[in-house]
Amino acid sequence: MEKAKTTVAFSKTDSMCLKGLAIILLMCIHCFGNTTRFAGFEFNFWPLSQDLYVDLAYYCKICVSIFAFISGYGLYLSVRKKTNDLTETNKWIVSRYIKTMSGFWFWYVISFVATAIFYNLPQKYYFTDGMTRGIVYALLDFFGVATLFGTPILNGSWWYMSAAVVFIVLLPLLVKWTDKLGWASLLACIVIIPRILFNNEFFGASNIFSFFLPVYFGALFARFDLFGKIEEFKLVKNKNLNEFLLFFGGLIAVFVSIYVWLRVPYKKLWEYHFGVAPLFVIVFCNRFVFREGGFFRKIINTVFAFLGKHSMNIFVFHTFLRAYFLKSFIYSMKYPILTIFSLLLISLAISVVFELIKKLIKYDNLVAFFENKILSLFPSKA
Repeated sequence: MEKAKTTVAFSKTDSMCLKGLAIILLMCIHCFGNTTRFAGFEFNFWPLSQDLYVDLAYYCKICVSIFAFISGYGLYLSVRKKTNDLTETNKWIVSRYIKTMSGFWFWYVISFVATAIFYNLPQKYYFTDGMTRGIVYALLDFFGVATLFGTPILNGSWWYMSAAVVFIVLLPLLVKWTDKLGWASLLACIVIIPRILFNNEFFGASNIFSFFLPVYFGALFARFDLFGKIEEFKLVKNKNLNEFLLFFGGLIAVFVSIYVWLRVPYKKLWEYHFGVAPLFVIVFCNRFVFREGGFFRKIINTVFAFLGKHSMNIFVFHTFLRAYFLKSFIYSMKYPILTIFSLLLISLAISVVFELIKKLIKYDNLVAFFENKILSLFPSKA
């Protein structure tokens, strides 16, 4: 297996910055990606029209691809040395699953209790067909596999937890395939097989199949150190001129990709919309926005990395704020940007408070204890 190099061209901080960007984009699409979400409220969309604002907000759907890309990148670096041993691979899958889901479990309990007290949502979504079936539905949702089984979920945004589980389970297989048959054959299958299975019809913007491509792109970027190669790429020998040309060339590429995204129906060319187009944003932001250097960039990095650190918490809980607890307040702002950032900042504040609570109750220690107990069940090497 080719050994992937870790590179300063895409550090953990860069990864967190991209997550921070993705969570802002998530606020945009969830607040204004559909007119029904702000129906009954008046906004001043100047200098854009309402229709263009909604279209651009829906473009922010690439946030899911950004999260998927980062998952593919990180999972590849984590698993690449374990795919030749079945026991080690299975232990890795269990460990990654627990690490990924532990943050969700904490917020699931909080969400369940809060929405049960104020809006009776668990009864509405889980228990309409009896207590036994409701408990099964709740457990499937808790373990992040409700979307896989087609059972009710407490929060529509949580469909992505099933995607996260699938990515963890399949990544070792993707690595093995790539080692044996090459990356091009797998890339072709990721594009072709869903079209065959769904008779060339789009299978949905909240479907796991839609985001296999960015996950695998992330794995390929890690495998071939593509961020490092992009960092070293030169159009001309002069350093300053090279940076100038690459910056404006990259900026033009991003705007062109957005234009094509909006002009071409995503149901016809979803591989571009959710796979290729997000790469332009990912590469440009990593290369020219989040790289180290200068006081202004340090501020940007600090802010976006902080948002990225809390992105999981914000993702899990913010929809309840937007759709239930604070809907009237969130949408009472005159300008859409204020709605987006008020939701973001309130969600962030709640996340910070509950992270402190997690530390006080030593939640991470409990998760680590549970993980060690589960992993101890696997046979040890002789």
